[in-house]
Amino acid sequence: MYDFYLSVQHRTDGMGLNKPASRYRQFSIAIREWQCLQMLKRAGRAHYPDGINTMPPGGLAVECPACPRPDWNLPADWEQRPEGAQWLYEESVSMDACFKPKLKAHGLQDLELMPGWLYFVEDEKYHTFIGTHVEEQERGSCDSQFAAILKAKTLRTHGYSVSGPIRKKPKLGSS
Repeated sequence: MYDFYLSVQHRTDGMGLNKPASRYRQFSIAIREWQCLQMLKRAGRAHYPDGINTMPPGGLAVECPACPRPDWNLPADWEQRPEGAQWLYEESVSMDACFKPKLKAHGLQDLELMPGWLYFVEDEKYHTFIGTHVEEQERGSCDSQFAAILKAKTLRTHGYSVSGPIRKKPKLGSS
């Protein structure tokens, strides 16, 4: 997006004699709004009488074609497979957060255009849920010496969106 913005800026003043004021922030907001409208259009929300007012949670989410789902992308006899082959039909999503990716919150106020319509729940519902589960003690299921779960609430990890190992293994047959 930044390269496109620069090319528009250079077309405005190709010689660079009168450099225009930076409008990158406004441009990025307009691009985000355009992307939101494109998602709504592709989801067919323009044809609903109430438009986006009745958007259900996750209404714009696209189902993952690689995730195992019975009657869609699993063989008919997937439940009869031997015990050692059941891993073939499990969804496994993981991320090693010990590397502290650059997802750190910088205190920026970001306008949410699609609250809960895609893959994340609404902030209000999330904070309500987290507020009721603050004191739960996480137990480690790993014997490694790294102890990322035990160190997940240390001061050095404050502000990071992820601070420990993540692994999602749903029950077989869940969608």
